[in-house]
Amino acid sequence: MRKSFGFRAFFIAISAIWLFMMALLIQRNLPSRTEPVQEISYAGEDSVEWMSIYLSGNKIGYTMSITRETDTGYQAIESSYMRFGLLGTDQDVKTFVRAQCDRNYAVESFSFEIRSKHQSLRAEGKVVGNSMEVKLISQGEIQSLEFDLPEGTYLPFSVAPLIEQKKLKEGDSIAITVFDPSAFQPTKMWIKHLGSQQIKHRGEFLETTHMALTFFGTRMEMWADDNGKVLRQEGPMGLLIVEEPRELAQKLPNAERQVELLTLFSIPTEKLIADPRSVTYLKVEVEGVELDPEKISNNRQHIVSTSPLQIEITTVQPEAETEQIPEHLETYLGSEPLVQVDHPRIKATSDSIVKGQTDPLEKWHAVVDWVYDNLEKSPTVSVPSAVDVLATKRGDCNEHAVLLAALLRSAGIPTTIATGVVYLAGSFYYHAWNRVYVGEWIDVDATFGQHIADATHLMLAEGGIENQASIANLLGKLNIKIVDYE
Repeated sequence: MRKSFGFRAFFIAISAIWLFMMALLIQRNLPSRTEPVQEISYAGEDSVEWMSIYLSGNKIGYTMSITRETDTGYQAIESSYMRFGLLGTDQDVKTFVRAQCDRNYAVESFSFEIRSKHQSLRAEGKVVGNSMEVKLISQGEIQSLEFDLPEGTYLPFSVAPLIEQKKLKEGDSIAITVFDPSAFQPTKMWIKHLGSQQIKHRGEFLETTHMALTFFGTRMEMWADDNGKVLRQEGPMGLLIVEEPRELAQKLPNAERQVELLTLFSIPTEKLIADPRSVTYLKVEVEGVELDPEKISNNRQHIVSTSPLQIEITTVQPEAETEQIPEHLETYLGSEPLVQVDHPRIKATSDSIVKGQTDPLEKWHAVVDWVYDNLEKSPTVSVPSAVDVLATKRGDCNEHAVLLAALLRSAGIPTTIATGVVYLAGSFYYHAWNRVYVGEWIDVDATFGQHIADATHLMLAEGGIENQASIANLLGKLNIKIVDYE
């Protein structure tokens, strides 16, 4: 049963990239702004397209998109469906996106929803002046958010017509700001024209324009025909999205043949660890990927060799007396879109857990114990918020991590979310846990009920969805060799 815990961090990475890629697809039939509006061939009519979604050669879903002209600009609608296996269970994920842009493709409004078996999340946003006002709707409650929006911010479906409008040539590159509905924030996207390339599509060889798009530290590539129609997209994790007829797009493998995601991206090791939860020191050699030393080095994790890349991890014990919280760490006490520290139920639960306690160490232990004891350990496919998890009281590693972050911050303890891999039964699995500041940073894992996370936790990213998404580049490429452990 413990193996389910590693899946959750993987899904946050895939959802941030996958949902963004899905949104990119709904731009396929938007006309270039260089064409007069009256010359648009499909004016007043819907344009419907279907695409299939593959992961490492395994079909996992499809997407249907509609684009149409409106009186003030363009509207795009997309629904997507994804199905896969997880520890012998069938998991289904559905998404729905509706977006409106003006004649210049600038964002005006959007709605976004993701649904799975046990959880759902909906967001609605509209541009007001220089801000994006977003309503996050979950568990029957509405959370209002506001983001500064740089002038000339676009939704992902605007990318293709913008590329055509800019008349990029081979080797040219531009940077634009897009608002990602799945991460609830604006982000930079870099676009580069890679030249013309012949690809095989539906049994024919076609000349296409090849583009590279980089966002959230990840890279994806797309191929479009002479009419600007996107035929193929490739991204991290062996993700492939290809245009197909409806009857083929909707055809999915039966349960016996569907992909098992947990094992697909696990990292087997030759050396076995009998009791990984008791390991206090681990030395590993990492191959297959390039890691930024600054992002993966901290007070428990040190790079001891760069060629080959070797990392030592040692558990850190807190000092007997904690220091006053430095001013620059106060950001780790505040709310985020999915970590609702100030929500009444979060505050009430946190207060009840730490009632009568003044020592930060006692508070931290009490909250870790409460989350471990009260959350049903269940593989859950969603983009969770702390309020959701508190209501459903179920989930795997990311549900534990997001709720623990909210409860500990509410109790006055700076907390972040760490994402990486953890060793379990002969392999490393993608996983999420927390880091708390009690005079120094300590890694904790409520999923395993660990006040101090064991040394088989190798952190690869830290922070919100935008940082967790960077792990997508590592999936299927990362190899880990255990050199030594204690």
